Amino acid sequence: MAKTTLALDQAAALVGRMKAAAEGKGRFVDIVMPNGQKLKDCTFDYVAEIGEAMRAMGWSMPDTLGRV
Repeated sequence: MAKTTLALDQAAALVGRMKAAAEGKGRFVDIVMPNGQKLKDCTFDYVAEIGEAMRAMGWSMPDTLGRV
């Protein structure tokens, strides 16, 4: 299986979409991922690879994720 790669502009756009969802502007499951699919349609492995790629680039999830 090929390793998922993520460009800097893709990571920035994804973080922006996550921040918008955290602020109540949409649902997390409807966030469009870099592969063009909604988060709800992606495999756990793909999402984990995206998370690893973002960490390697120094990006992190918004602080508000996971807080109630």
